[in-house]
Amino acid sequence: MEGNRDFFVAGSPYAAPFASWALADGLRVGERRYAFVHGDRVNTADLPYRFWRLVSKNSVAHALLKLIPGPLARAIVARTEARLYRSNFRHKARLPEAALLAEGRAARRAGYDALLVGHFHVGRTLTGDGAVTHVLPAWLEERKHAEIAPDGMLTIVEEETAERAKRRGFGALETGGAASATRVGS
Repeated sequence: MEGNRDFFVAGSPYAAPFASWALADGLRVGERRYAFVHGDRVNTADLPYRFWRLVSKNSVAHALLKLIPGPLARAIVARTEARLYRSNFRHKARLPEAALLAEGRAARRAGYDALLVGHFHVGRTLTGDGAVTHVLPAWLEERKHAEIAPDGMLTIVEEETAERAKRRGFGALETGGAASATRVGS
């Protein structure tokens, strides 16, 4: 999924290894259907981020970035994202559960059994009104990832390197320790 740090993957030399670079996608595994979204557009109250996305992910920005030398373009993006990260902590201090469940309900109405969401960097499963939304853990910080078995069962796997993982400290969103593998019902 194309996320907040992925810019203009479609049509680039980097597109080939990816199964999808869309805003949303889906997959049937066994008897289960999973919808996928990155999650960066779920929290509509996060206005600074939504503005950054609007400004940075459009055809004008794409054309301008082609004209700016690579190191300068990366420095501009890094500086802007750092400012957003510091100034936007209130939107990261609390998981937008209502918005995530609404997205899960939309996936359910579209025929999916569960929605898988990244972006929030904390593992949670939210259920309500027939919706199941799995917010996936942060691989870099927690060294956990999701696997879907051939029968469709979703499992969160903690990698052997998890003890060395660098925690970024998301306050209220920070999760406790986890077993080496946790089956997640959907």
